[in-house]
Amino acid sequence: MAKTRPSKKQSKRKEKSVLRGTRAIQKEMMTEDPSTLYEQAIALLQTGQPEEALALVERGLSIAPPASSNTLIGLNLAGELYVQLGDIDTAREHFLRAVTLDADGVKPESQGGGAEKFLWLAQLSEEGGHDSVRWFERGVGVLRQNIQALEASNSEGVAEELQEKKQKLANALCGVIEIYMTDLSWEEDAESRCEALITEALLMAPDSPECLQTLASIRISQLRHEDARAALARSLDLWRDLPPDHPRVPDFPVRVSLSRLLMEAEMEIEALKVLERMILEDDQSIETWYLGGWCQYLLGKKGREQATGSPSEAAAEQQRATLLSSRSWLRQGLKLYDMIQYEDTRLKEHALELVQELEQELGDLIEDSGDEAEAGNEDEWEDEDEGDSAGQGRDTFPCSIMDVTPKPAGKETSPKTKVLDSVVIHSRVSSEVREAPESDNASLSDLSSLEDGSDEQWETESLYEDAVQFVSDEQLRDGVIPGAVTLEEARALRSRLREIGVAQFLAETVYHRKIPAKKLCTAFGIVPPAFLDGSPDETYLNPLCIGMRREYSKRLKLPQYNTIDDAVELLKRSKNIVVLTGAGISTSLGIPDFRSKDIGLYSKLQYLGLNDPQDVFDISLFLEDPSIFFSVAKDILPTEKRFSPTHAFIKLLQDKGKLLTNFTQNIDNLEANAGVDPSKLIQCHGSFATATCTKCHIQVSGDAIFDEVRRGLVPQCQACTDQLKVKPHQMKRKRSSNGSQRKDRKRFTDDDSDDEDYSIPQPGVMKPDITFFGEDLPDAFRDRLINHDRDIADLVIVIGTSLKVAPVSGVPGIMPQNVPHLFISRTPVSHIDFDIDMLGDCDVVVSELCQRAGWDLKHEMIPPQQKVEIQPEEGFASRYRFTASV
Repeated sequence: MAKTRPSKKQSKRKEKSVLRGTRAIQKEMMTEDPSTLYEQAIALLQTGQPEEALALVERGLSIAPPASSNTLIGLNLAGELYVQLGDIDTAREHFLRAVTLDADGVKPESQGGGAEKFLWLAQLSEEGGHDSVRWFERGVGVLRQNIQALEASNSEGVAEELQEKKQKLANALCGVIEIYMTDLSWEEDAESRCEALITEALLMAPDSPECLQTLASIRISQLRHEDARAALARSLDLWRDLPPDHPRVPDFPVRVSLSRLLMEAEMEIEALKVLERMILEDDQSIETWYLGGWCQYLLGKKGREQATGSPSEAAAEQQRATLLSSRSWLRQGLKLYDMIQYEDTRLKEHALELVQELEQELGDLIEDSGDEAEAGNEDEWEDEDEGDSAGQGRDTFPCSIMDVTPKPAGKETSPKTKVLDSVVIHSRVSSEVREAPESDNASLSDLSSLEDGSDEQWETESLYEDAVQFVSDEQLRDGVIPGAVTLEEARALRSRLREIGVAQFLAETVYHRKIPAKKLCTAFGIVPPAFLDGSPDETYLNPLCIGMRREYSKRLKLPQYNTIDDAVELLKRSKNIVVLTGAGISTSLGIPDFRSKDIGLYSKLQYLGLNDPQDVFDISLFLEDPSIFFSVAKDILPTEKRFSPTHAFIKLLQDKGKLLTNFTQNIDNLEANAGVDPSKLIQCHGSFATATCTKCHIQVSGDAIFDEVRRGLVPQCQACTDQLKVKPHQMKRKRSSNGSQRKDRKRFTDDDSDDEDYSIPQPGVMKPDITFFGEDLPDAFRDRLINHDRDIADLVIVIGTSLKVAPVSGVPGIMPQNVPHLFISRTPVSHIDFDIDMLGDCDVVVSELCQRAGWDLKHEMIPPQQKVEIQPEEGFASRYRFTASV
């Protein structure tokens, strides 16, 4: 499970943030020392100023002694900068000059020696073929010598460097293989050379996804498709369940190449999963959209070819959904192609060819299911926009429709690697519901989880959480939502759902054309996301299922609990209390909450230039530019060892033997200050208590980085810094997706427009161990809640949270229906029916409850003469407003 949000357009890229402004080094600060100039150049490059960096490198070269190490270092740096700037000829000249100073690559890397220049020249060779191979072989020879020396040294601390050299050697060998499979494929011994090279590569790096992909490519060329599929499956198994930022996840262009190989090996489902994950990481990659569209086209055609006789309605529905999604992906790729003036004409021609074919086929399909099929039902669909029809489809839908059915029991899937199953969504939901007999009130097996309150619903719901709008009963009553049902209709529909089950409910509403799915969503508190506008009505089954999930998970108020005295009595008699807390319990200490209007943290972040302030806690943005997070981290970092009266209240429950578990969404670690037992505390979103390096993964106490965080600085890993002191400060070349920049043996080229060809050695960032959007929640959260607390809890108290972030927001729905729930916060929530709502300052409410229970809650922030006035909220039988005075 993870704290996740739906994938959005990547408007949160670096250039959107004012913190990404250039920090050019002033000329007067520059020195005439070449090594210092090179350091300054690298700093400029890190801030996106390659031209300025190149000027410094060239200046350093002009003053460095001709045959010195500074000249060699500068030539390598300049060559890589010219590659980035697109001046390949000049880059080649600089690397060739570097070769004259270190012809055998025997000089230390710290002095600009080593294999890098040879590997670059292999990729930049004008002649290609044998010339590229010769350069690769020179680099390979140097790497073999490096490996032998490291293995013979028997020194401590060389294991990491040895593994790095072996991986680099394996990559270089794969580069040679690609040449023998393209430029030199006519050589008589090409196949035997490839076999020898891949054998050595796998000996060097047996668990390298790149090597396994190259092995699969060889096997495909040999028409040994089963062996190719086995190699690809093994390559996928190495990283498919890892988070996107894990170092073992292959680079983006490597996965582009992988998806093509999977398609060629007829593993289209696996290819689509890889491509959908990549779209979630970068929705500006033209080739990813193109490949995803082509992959789904192949799946649709394959389904038709495999069908025997007349296809069933389910099969036809599945094929149609797949082809519709294929067209959407291809259209999106073509739009991006025109926007950025992409140069691969063959890709565009093929995409246009596929789209034209799909237009001819889908045009009739859509028309039949649209205007003509609905001619007799116009009155029943009158709330639809006049211009919308299924025939129009949607050509900018960014990804396949989410499969809202839960994963099988016992199978764990990280939301970071959760993919969208476009092939089965319509067939598993639409067609099976259509075929459900009207007399059968049982839910479908695939949809039965809507009724059981399964915790597996969290992952899917959280991915749509920010994409949909939630509707309150008050809004339905006031009729302020266009196209929505009335409050009376909503209540009747909710009752009917619980009465007859999901399958029959959908059959008698959506599929008997009584009410569109889009309108039906509003009955369950959902306004579908705007990006679905214009899509076929069946597309709205996804948000509809989320709404029905919410309805089934929504607890019904217990009628016997209504008064403050009832709340006090529950506190006194309960023995296993679950407390769920949010930012509202720390605001009295000056730590802002997140969502309060005008005063919450998110309301004060407009200056960052982000479309969504929640992006501050997005893991992909953090990895891209950690300075954005650290610019605001100082505002949520506790300044001293304090805790609020509400924290003291939780500790008092513990002292009285009543606290079962405190599930906190806060990251300030103030519970520890209050003395809450760690065995009773689940920090759902982590905390500042520790920090971990994003590169070497060393963990330190949070106190070690607090000084830098309070100054708004990005804390760097000291261990990485110490390691880099003994290594050269030069850029590391990244191998291209197929090991070379020569033509690929397949019919289209790698998409490397958005991927850099190098990285710069630098210390890792010390990331506080808080859970960002897109990261896994601690396993203890689910284990404690599902396997322990749910069976024995006798009271749930929710304090200081709006319950808007899944999966924590689903906790009340997981608890048994007969367990009382109390709510304490400044403002009420509309999507959960608590038994008693107590509104006001959290500290005030808990202190008054303790006073009425005869408990001694002592805290310096509670005035000795405090008086609390409690007023019932008009129109509510169990909602009260607390106001303190002295």
